Amino acid sequence: MYKHLLQPLLALLFSLFILVPSLSAAVLEDLYQVEVQGDADTSREQLQLEAAEIMLTRLAGPELDLSAEPIQRALQDPRQLMRRVGSRSESGRMLVEFEPALLRDLLAETALPLLGRNRPGVLLWGVVNGSLGDEMLAPGSEWADALRKAASHRGVALLLPLGDLQDQVALSEADIRSGNAEVLRAASERYAAEGLVALSVDAAEDDWQVAWHLWLDGNHNQQRQAAANQAEQADRLMLAIANQVHAGYAVVPVKRETGGEQEWRLVVRGVEGLQTYASLQRSLAQLGAQGSLQLLGISDDTLTLALTFAGEREQLLRLLALDQRLYPVAAPQQEAGQEIDRRLPADGELPTPGALAAQRQALAEATAAARQRERTLYFDWR
Repeated sequence: MYKHLLQPLLALLFSLFILVPSLSAAVLEDLYQVEVQGDADTSREQLQLEAAEIMLTRLAGPELDLSAEPIQRALQDPRQLMRRVGSRSESGRMLVEFEPALLRDLLAETALPLLGRNRPGVLLWGVVNGSLGDEMLAPGSEWADALRKAASHRGVALLLPLGDLQDQVALSEADIRSGNAEVLRAASERYAAEGLVALSVDAAEDDWQVAWHLWLDGNHNQQRQAAANQAEQADRLMLAIANQVHAGYAVVPVKRETGGEQEWRLVVRGVEGLQTYASLQRSLAQLGAQGSLQLLGISDDTLTLALTFAGEREQLLRLLALDQRLYPVAAPQQEAGQEIDRRLPADGELPTPGALAAQRQALAEATAAARQRERTLYFDWR
């Protein structure tokens, strides 16, 4: 008798759960906030334009063309993309916050791949050649601070190891400098990260010499470079990481009014309590290229949700895997459906119109059910 009250109640609860914070380490909460700084001669309008260019680069990555007509049109008045603009501080800093939906629609016009708040965590092990020889990068060092700032600027979910006794026992400075992948991966198991970087820094007479190895999604890249200061070196490294992350995870969005997204059904078991429910909802809402998320039903500890997504199945699975609490499981075994009788009647008689209509209806229902199964993903929440 209370069935008619269930859906409104679920919808109300679902809307309230976004207030509960997520514990996912791969979510960049401040992605849509950009801090810029200028001198006394830099106008407020110039700072707003710089902030907009930084924001668009964070989302669209290396394929962004600032000269493209939709981008140029938007940058004529970048305030239309902003949610709020702070006042300038005495040091010339200004904080700008952007509106995600407006940025998404703008990039949809350019057909550029977009990456939202959910990004792979990248763990960086570093070794710095100091006065006493090689030393493991300390979390509170100047280099660590430069790397964090560059990661925030480029939209990289950077993780630095604790540098405690367990880390020091697990690997040596020589392992980091040589890029010993086996030892590095074993030492990284205690940290939740999809990517891994081994960085070595040497001070030269006029510049810093830096070499690094990057492992992400089964790919290994390495590079050696020189720069005059820490900030420039850190930014080059984070730019390289950001570009590789975009290559593997970014999805081309579609405009909301075009209806070009595809609907997927997610069945998630093990959702117990409001806190867990809110964490799941928040994780799915941070994918960046999805159009909408709808709760379809609750059965015990199992949720069924409808998610519209612009990319392919493999891209969706890769993005969902960023939240390591979502563990993919096999679909439950389907019960055998009713077999469709396609035989002609005895004695060569033609089937009646009613029999043909019933066959067509049964075939359509079976086809729709098969398509739905193909677009349904099953997970355990852990």
